[in-house]
Amino acid sequence: MLVIDAVDPGLTPPVAGGFAFENVVLEGVGTGAGFGSVSIAIPGDPGLVGTQWFGRWYVTDPGAAGGTAVSPVFRFGVFRSLGASVIFLDDFESGNLMRWSGAVP
Repeated sequence: MLVIDAVDPGLTPPVAGGFAFENVVLEGVGTGAGFGSVSIAIPGDPGLVGTQWFGRWYVTDPGAAGGTAVSPVFRFGVFRSLGASVIFLDDFESGNLMRWSGAVP
């Protein structure tokens, strides 16, 4: 389960998340062999610009304390959009990296 909220979701699996609450069936079998991923769209809501969010993964694991393994907390911030027309700058998109390397002013 992936939980993302405005505060650290904590060490006990919560029942909801303010930004995301996703259940995932892991692939792989055995200790350290399970994996999963989630793609979450960040809404284009201007009210989200500048906000910070905290998340954790929770994995049912009979070998873990309390039966659930918990990831370290992660944090991310939402930035304003640069717009669809600004993807690369200073000749980066053309493959000319001279301005990035400092070789050419």
